[in-house]
Amino acid sequence: MAGPVLLRTALRMRAWSRRQRAAGRTVGFVPTMGALHQGHLSLVRRAIRDCDRVVASIFVNPIQFAPGEDYLKYPRALARDQRLLATEGVHALFVPSAAHLYPRGFQTRIQVPELSRGPPSWPSCCRRWNPTCCTWAARTTSRRAWWSG
Repeated sequence: MAGPVLLRTALRMRAWSRRQRAAGRTVGFVPTMGALHQGHLSLVRRAIRDCDRVVASIFVNPIQFAPGEDYLKYPRALARDQRLLATEGVHALFVPSAAHLYPRGFQTRIQVPELSRGPPSWPSCCRRWNPTCCTWAARTTSRRAWWSG
């Protein structure tokens, strides 16, 4: 099998996804930040089992990093990740740049203060680890809905 189709823009991602759905296929999406490990690959295998087509994303999201965390040091191994995903049978790989997804002037913010504090039942370490976690997750989820069309 040839490797996955490489999609670098949201427009191409949306077009690919729409073509698959227009053909009556279900599309599974496995979002990652790359540096793939067995946990990611188990999600890929599940998507392949449950869906007609699978697209994985590799996007190291700068807004995911809290102040003091080092975005630039996050491991990036695109060629290795592409090989792993090809071996698993992924059909497409979405690898956008931060500049593409968050262009100059991008201002959308989604605040979820209650969720960010977490319910009392959550371990306090989850609330302390990254207080911006729910905010970036909400924003990224809304962007992913846009990417996939």
